[in-house]
Amino acid sequence: MSTVASEIDLFEVIANYTGESGIPLTKGDVVKVIKKEIVWFTFEKDGKTGKAPKGKFRKCSQAGQAPIQNNSTFQPKMPLSSNSTSQPNTPLSSNNTSQPKIPVPSN
Repeated sequence: MSTVASEIDLFEVIANYTGESGIPLTKGDVVKVIKKEIVWFTFEKDGKTGKAPKGKFRKCSQAGQAPIQNNSTFQPKMPLSSNSTSQPNTPLSSNNTSQPKIPVPSN
């Protein structure tokens, strides 16, 4: 499956790469992607066309602006629980408070 890039799809190169086309990509370069395939992107740089793995690129929002974060690589951290103790939650009994409470493991 491949798609032709819409209007101007600018991507920043995130890792150096020189493929079979011989067109060197240097980290920080901004190139125009003209075709997106499952594994490969066809790009245009300095009037020349080449192919590189899509993992070498990060989408830019607009020309001259910083690249935007690609959601496929962003993994948010899980929120921490308000109760961060290692003790299990056991209800307190108001009947006999002088005896120690023994937590019962739940399965």
